[in-house]
Amino acid sequence: MAKRRLKKWGKSLFIFVPPKKEVQASADESQIIFPSATMLTCGDLGKLENLTSESINIKLRKLKRLILVFSSNDINVLQIECPQLSKKNLELALPNLAEEYLLTKLDETSLVPGNYINNRQTIYVLDKIFLTQILDIFRQSKIKSIYFLSDQVGIPDPDSNQIYGRLLKYKKSNNISIKTEINTILSVSLDNKEIANFPEKLIQIFLKNKNDKNLSLDVPASFIVDYQKSIDAIYNAREKISLKTYDWNDFLVKAYANAVTLSSVISKDDDFNLDSSKWKIPAIATLLLIIINTTAINWKWMQMKEEIKISEAFITREFKNYFPKETVMLDPIKQMRQKINYIDNSNLLDQNNFYSLIVGFSEFRETLSKEGDSNSVPAVVAIEYRNKILYVHFEPNQNSILATNRNLLDELGLYVTESSSKSKGIIWKISGIK
Repeated sequence: MAKRRLKKWGKSLFIFVPPKKEVQASADESQIIFPSATMLTCGDLGKLENLTSESINIKLRKLKRLILVFSSNDINVLQIECPQLSKKNLELALPNLAEEYLLTKLDETSLVPGNYINNRQTIYVLDKIFLTQILDIFRQSKIKSIYFLSDQVGIPDPDSNQIYGRLLKYKKSNNISIKTEINTILSVSLDNKEIANFPEKLIQIFLKNKNDKNLSLDVPASFIVDYQKSIDAIYNAREKISLKTYDWNDFLVKAYANAVTLSSVISKDDDFNLDSSKWKIPAIATLLLIIINTTAINWKWMQMKEEIKISEAFITREFKNYFPKETVMLDPIKQMRQKINYIDNSNLLDQNNFYSLIVGFSEFRETLSKEGDSNSVPAVVAIEYRNKILYVHFEPNQNSILATNRNLLDELGLYVTESSSKSKGIIWKISGIK
């Protein structure tokens, strides 16, 4: 959210943005001159220099952040009394909080939240078209983080005897800001022709209002002599108005901590919205996790592939052991299943298989039971099947019925021979007729 402020020194570039009417009056944006100063990681500030947008874009490629210093005349700072809201709720409530204080349409305005102090929410109001125009000028640099502040930040609050002001000079215009009360700034932008007669007018207005406080005005070194002459030429002005040379270094170092990020007003798909500080570590961790998982899956897949090869080799070897005359032409498991099914089907057609013999013997007993006394059929005590022969053990002391039923057994396709004795129990050896 836009309330995030700078807490640590970083390699930054301060750019003093000329007043809106000077920027919009320029026919070629590349020719606009921006007073600029570079701050190093230790907090030291470099020399103030005038740079074009092209020079700034080149310079920004080696720096960490851009800090735009807007003229007080182009930023309206609201202090609105309201409950302290969460980050998400504040973003939704900003238009409703600020709307009644705006002099322009809401859709033509960019609202940036600041600090919440003494039950008041600070809201910075900027012209949306002007802000977009400034951001577009520095788009080529692809700078990752952009902050802003107002030049009024460094103006001291009024005390019991004195109020304070500042005059900033740009290439084609000048901006004067006077803090009359703690939360009140009077700001006006004048071109170079208008500024020539400004000292006398400022002094006359200030004295005419019979202000009981004195004015301390910071001015550029190039203005100090002319302004002092104007003050000296007017009666009683020297006692009421004092001048001192403007200290850029002192202002920027003190104002640095008050810079506010512009992330909330930059479009989500804008090239500026590329600050990686929040997602860098999670993105790297996610990437490493994907790499580890992919490696583990590939390793497991290779391991399973190797196990499949071992299993196929074992099955092929077993297939050849059981079917030495067969050649493996397809999946050995499927081929082995085909061979087993073929063998099972072949056994069902064999007259000497267990199923054929036991069914035939059962039909023999059932036929005898239907034709005569069921008591004449010997009782069976055991059945065995060995070497394609069915052995039927009858109870001892039973009469043989083989001779009288040979024709029926032949009809059923059974060849029977009898062994053992009556006292021990007759045994039939049954096989299919050859």
